[in-house]
Amino acid sequence: MELVPTRKPSENIFAKDPIESILDFFAEHCSTPNSNKNGVTVSDLNPWVTLDINYLESDLDIAIKTFNYNWKHKLQHEWIPEIIRNTMGEVRYHYMEAMTRNFGDIYPLVGTYFSPVQGPNHKFYALNNGWVGNHDSRELFVTSKEHYYLRRRVNVWGDLLRVRYGNKPSDSPAAWDHMLKYVQEMAKYFDGFRLDNLHGTPMYVARYLIREARKVNPNLIIFAELFTSSIE
Repeated sequence: MELVPTRKPSENIFAKDPIESILDFFAEHCSTPNSNKNGVTVSDLNPWVTLDINYLESDLDIAIKTFNYNWKHKLQHEWIPEIIRNTMGEVRYHYMEAMTRNFGDIYPLVGTYFSPVQGPNHKFYALNNGWVGNHDSRELFVTSKEHYYLRRRVNVWGDLLRVRYGNKPSDSPAAWDHMLKYVQEMAKYFDGFRLDNLHGTPMYVARYLIREARKVNPNLIIFAELFTSSIE
């Protein structure tokens, strides 16, 4: 169920309702309300974006209330029950069906999404990698608006950490440069790579590194574990 705002319709039947335009804007730029328990507010938007819509203050007020209501409704009635189901499913699988763990083991009850990493000056926590069932691997599930981590949809690998590549080399030069040197060095000594959990890596990063590796070894053979949402 969605909250549908009421407003006097425009005389132009082809004009998009201002409230709908603002809601579309929120859906694009505010997929997750911040930690404010009241949800999205105008002050949250102003520092980083300009609302390029002609609107009345009353329209904006209705749109904000509508957006926050719909978000909270989805969280309470769809995602929280899903989180509970997925958590119970993970416990049932590992402890009762596959028997990969025993109660009393040192393992946490469910897989952890973050792992501690000791840096040179302090300890920090990094996001663990994994995979999502029935997911289009062309979409980066970490930043997806479906919030797979929040919904506990990610089958996490506790011994793998995600690398933040960004969208291009200039976003994270150290990561791109390190991996480029690594794959080129390996391509000198090996004729084939098996890419484990490739669906957890952005495709534009994988294509770039494979292309650069084949500049060193044109006959490089690639085997990749790539889960998709299609049998094709």
